[in-house]
Amino acid sequence: MSGKTEQVDQNNNLQHSLEDLVNDVRCLARYAVETDQLPASVEIEKLYKINQKFEQKKSIDDHEFATLVESYQVLERRLGPVSATTLKATGDRVDADGKPIPSEARHYVNYLFSRTVFIILLILGFHIIHHYFPSTESITEPLQNGTTAYQTQFLGLIAVFLIPFLYGALGADAYLLRETTEKLHNRQFDPRKIPENRARFLLGTLSGGVIVLFVSEDILNLPGTVFEVGGAALGFIAGFSTDFLFDTIERIIGALLPKIGPSRHTGTIAQGGYDDLLRYYRRLMDEADSPDKKKVLKIVIEDLEARSRHSIT
Repeated sequence: MSGKTEQVDQNNNLQHSLEDLVNDVRCLARYAVETDQLPASVEIEKLYKINQKFEQKKSIDDHEFATLVESYQVLERRLGPVSATTLKATGDRVDADGKPIPSEARHYVNYLFSRTVFIILLILGFHIIHHYFPSTESITEPLQNGTTAYQTQFLGLIAVFLIPFLYGALGADAYLLRETTEKLHNRQFDPRKIPENRARFLLGTLSGGVIVLFVSEDILNLPGTVFEVGGAALGFIAGFSTDFLFDTIERIIGALLPKIGPSRHTGTIAQGGYDDLLRYYRRLMDEADSPDKKKVLKIVIEDLEARSRHSIT
């Protein structure tokens, strides 16, 4: 009895796999015809007949199955990055009553739009809180009711620290909205990459808050903490482009590490390297036959001389 059940399950799985293959090839072939990208090796008449047989519940022989597999591979290569998965995710459908069913990509764009609007409202709300509860008074100054300004303005302090993170989230969502709508238009949205987008949103949110710590000193000082418009712009940029944060960190590391060396040996080696480069470029400038080339080499030499003096100090 169990053997018959396993056989039935296998047949159902094969039928389901064949159905997926037929639907994928049909979807790709239709898109290729619509966009005038149908490869010459794909015979649309054969695919139509195979599709008709499948819809009529007739069996498909090995040659027809091989034709489906070959056509699928050719169409995937020709249409990439558009695939059967992206076409299904970006294609609107209709239900049995003729009502339109939004695609998965359209649902995701609507979700991103709603989240972006929510973040904007949060930013406005926290700015209002910070306006009415400014954290610019002394935290030890007693009020009339005996409490301190720090206790009363706790919401204002929270708002100051959360605003840059919210701007980072807004920048990340702006990037995701632009990318997703573009992929929806080009039929390239792949729902399997949604987890990557979640990680991108989280990273953008963190970047928006962290970048301000490297640039704005005011946000670290209590009392007198003020979140400036420039910091908000930096948070948005860091959220929109996470590389902005990492480039900033690398520049800070590059500026600090040469000064942290435990001995002068590294500086001596660097200075020797600068001297060799200076001799090389000075010789090139002496041998240069055009004023423009000499002008460029002079700029390079002056830059190397400045770096050389910096490495000595």
